[in-house]
Amino acid sequence: MPDTDTEPQQSNTARASSDETLKTPWSNLPRWMTPPWQTVALLFTGILVPEILCLRYLGDNSPVWMTDAVAVATLLRCARRFWPALILVQFIADISANRLVGEGLAISFDSAICDTFDVLTVSNMLHLVGRSGPLFASLGQILKFGAVCIVSPIFSGFLGAMLVHKALHLTFEDVWVTWYLSAMFGLLIVTPFLLLWTDRERFQGASRWAMTEIILLTLLVGFVGWIDFSVHALPGMFLSFPFLLLAAFRGGLLGATSSAVMLVVVATGLTLAGKGEIANYPGSTEVDHVFVLQLYFATILLSSLPVAVMLEQRKLLSQFQTLTELSRMARHDPLTNLPNRLLFHERLAWTQAGARRDGGYTALLMLDLDRFKPVNDLHGHAAGDRLLVMVAQRLSEAARKTDTVARLGGDEFAIVGNVDNSDMARSIAQRAIKVLSKPFTFMDLTVQIGCSIGIALSPADGTDGDILVQRADAALYRAKAAGRNGFRFFETGMDDAVRQRAELEVELRQAILLDQVSPRYQPIVALGDGRIVGFEMLARWTHPIRGDISPSIFIPLAESVGLIGILSEQLIRKACLASLTWPEDMFVSVNVSPVQLRDRALPGLMRSILAETGLTPLRLEIELTESALIEDFALAHEILVDMESTGIRLALDDFGTGYSSLRHLQDLPLDKIKIDMGFVKTMTSIAASRKIVAGVIGLGHSLGLPIVAEGIEDEEAARQLNLMGCDLGQGWLYGRAVTAQEVTVMLNCSLMKRAILL
Repeated sequence: MPDTDTEPQQSNTARASSDETLKTPWSNLPRWMTPPWQTVALLFTGILVPEILCLRYLGDNSPVWMTDAVAVATLLRCARRFWPALILVQFIADISANRLVGEGLAISFDSAICDTFDVLTVSNMLHLVGRSGPLFASLGQILKFGAVCIVSPIFSGFLGAMLVHKALHLTFEDVWVTWYLSAMFGLLIVTPFLLLWTDRERFQGASRWAMTEIILLTLLVGFVGWIDFSVHALPGMFLSFPFLLLAAFRGGLLGATSSAVMLVVVATGLTLAGKGEIANYPGSTEVDHVFVLQLYFATILLSSLPVAVMLEQRKLLSQFQTLTELSRMARHDPLTNLPNRLLFHERLAWTQAGARRDGGYTALLMLDLDRFKPVNDLHGHAAGDRLLVMVAQRLSEAARKTDTVARLGGDEFAIVGNVDNSDMARSIAQRAIKVLSKPFTFMDLTVQIGCSIGIALSPADGTDGDILVQRADAALYRAKAAGRNGFRFFETGMDDAVRQRAELEVELRQAILLDQVSPRYQPIVALGDGRIVGFEMLARWTHPIRGDISPSIFIPLAESVGLIGILSEQLIRKACLASLTWPEDMFVSVNVSPVQLRDRALPGLMRSILAETGLTPLRLEIELTESALIEDFALAHEILVDMESTGIRLALDDFGTGYSSLRHLQDLPLDKIKIDMGFVKTMTSIAASRKIVAGVIGLGHSLGLPIVAEGIEDEEAARQLNLMGCDLGQGWLYGRAVTAQEVTVMLNCSLMKRAILL
C-alpha cells in the first residue's frame, strides 16, 4: 500500500490531461484534496474483492470482517486532506460489493453506511492516539489501539443491527453480536498487519535475511496451524502457539502480525470448510464454529502482539542504552573519565549562558603540567597514564562542585566555572597548583610535578568560546614563560604574542623542511699561542622577511613543539661533514638540547651520523648544560656514558650559572668544562667574577679537565685568563660565527700567519 502523505509532483499540463481523461466522482474537489489514482484504485480493489469473497463464501457468519481494516489502514497512511475522497471510494466499493453478490439496495446501503461510520470513527480516534507516539511503540499505545478497535464497532454494529432488523426483521441481538465481533476482530488483527507492513521506516534498517526469516516463520506458523486444525489426534488449536511466539520473538511486530493473519486465514478456511476438530465436534453449528474461532483469534492477539511489543521495547531500550554510552564515550576522555574537548566546549557555552543570566563571570583556566614528559620517558606510558588519572582526581577535588574539569589532550587540562570576581578564579588556580605540587606516589614511584595556568574571564576577555580559549592559552603561554607552578590572567596583547608564536612555528617547520636553518662556526683557540684548535657549531636562521632570528627565540620554540630532534640532526650532520675539510687535529663542538638528553635514542643517532659522515668520534664534542641534568640525572648519566663509550667527548657548558654541582663533575664522564660567558665578560671590572673564574679554573685542573672560557671580547681578558692557566678561549676577540666557506678562508689565513712567524 503506497504511502501518499506527499502528493506526487506533476506538471500543470499533465494534471489537466489527467483531469480530462479520468472522470472521477470527486472531479469537482480542489486538486489538493484529490488523492493519487494509484491509492484510489488500490483502496477500491482492496475493499471490493475481499468483501465479495467474504460475502459469497462465508456469508453472514464471517468471523473476521477485513474490509474496514483495509480502509482504516489506507486513511492512516494518507494525508488527512485526502480522507473525504477516500471515504467516498470506500462507500462506493462497499455498495458495489453487496450489489454484486445479490444483496438488495437497502441492505447494501445500510451496510455501507455502517462500515463508513466505523472507518471514520476508528481512523479519527487512531489519528489522535498516534499524536502521542507511534501506534505500536509501547504497551500503552497498544492498549489505546485495542480500546479504539473494541469500542468503536459497538456503535457501528448497533447501527447496522438496527437497520437490518427493520429491513429484514432479523433478531437484533444475534445480528449485533455477529456484526460487532467480526468487525472488531478484523480491526484488531488486520489493521496492525497492514499498518506495520506499509511502514517504510521499519524496512530501512532491516536486512534481507531478517525479512526472509519473517516470511519463513509466517509460512511455518501457517503450516503448523494447518496441522493443528486438521489432525484430530492433537489436543486442538494449541500446537501453533509456541510457533506464534517464536515468530513474535524473532520477527517482532512484523513477525507477530503476519503470523497472526496467517493463522486466521488457515483456521477460518479449514473450520468453515468442515475440516478439523472444531467443525466435526458433535452437535456443533456453524455459529458455534465462528464463535470458537473468534475466541481463538482473541487468544492469538493476547499471546503475540504484547510479547512482540515488549521484545521490541527491550530492543529499543538496548539501542538507547548503547547510543547513550556511545554519546558518553564521545564526550568523555577514556583514560580519566573527565569531559573531553567536545563536552568541554558544550559546558563552556552553558556556563557562559548562566553567567549572562545571573550577571556574573565565567572563569576559564587552562592548565599544562610541568615536568610530565620525563615521567613518560623514564618510566613508560603506563606510569604516565596512571599519573594523569591521579592528576584528574586531584583537580576534581580541588575544583568546586559546579565547575567542569576537562582533559583536552595529552597533559593539558581545563577548569571552567562561574565566579563573582577575579579573586574567586585566582583561588581556584591556587588550589589547583597546591594539590598538583604535592608528590604523587604510585607503582613504587614518587614523582613531583607542577602546573602552569592561564586564566581568561568572560565577558571581560571575550564572549565567544573559541576566543576565550585562545586568550586563556595566551595567558598560559605567558605563565609557562615566567616559570613553573604559576598562573597568569589574560592581559591585552597576550593573544598577539601567541598568534605571532603560532605563525613563527609554522614558518620554522617550513624552514626545517626546506633546510633553511644553517650552521655557523665560532673558533676555539688555545690561549697560550692563539692557535685555532676547533670550532663550536651555532645554529642561525635568516628569515626571508623577518631577517635574522635569534637562536634564543627559535631554539626554545623548536624544543616546545617537538622539532628540536630533527633540527639538531640536520645541523650536526652538516657540522660533521664540514669538519672533514679541517685539519685532523681540530674538533667540532655541538650543543644538544635538554630535551634530547631525555631521549635514549640520542647515542644511536650520534653513532649513525658519525658512520654516515666518516668523522672520527674523538673529533666530535657534545656540549651540555647543567640545566639539562637536573630534571633526570640518572637518565642523562646513562645516555652520556653510552656516548662517551663511543669515543665522543663531552663538555659541561655554562658552568657556574646556578646549577653547579660537584656531583656532576664527579659522576659524569666529562672531558672539558666551559666557564659561563657572564663571568668572563665582567672579570676585568668585577673582582668577584674574577675570583669565580679563577676558582673554576683551579677546580677543573685539579680534576684533570681542560677549561674553556667563553665570551672573550678584549685582549686584557685574554691576558688575565692566560695568566690564570685557562686552556682554551672563544669569543668575538677571535672571531664571530661564520659559514663553512669562511672557515676555510680563516684557516688558510691562520696557517699563512703561522708560517710567516716561523
